[in-house]
Amino acid sequence: MDSPIPFYAMLGHLGQRVLVLAEENAIIVRLGKQKGLPTAVEGFYLEPDLGQYVTEVKKILDNLPVE
Repeated sequence: MDSPIPFYAMLGHLGQRVLVLAEENAIIVRLGKQKGLPTAVEGFYLEPDLGQYVTEVKKILDNLPVE
């Protein structure tokens, strides 16, 4: 899984996922079916697109205006 940003993943039923980006103070929730075949990562089976979700959310967070 390619993700330069560390995250924790909670694995639900039929591809539901909750991804926690602790360093960014952000949570990503994916509902619905999995996309792609899961790959073994440190004893868990994760979909290859989870790293892409994390990367895209990080880009969004980096471009938010600072108050």
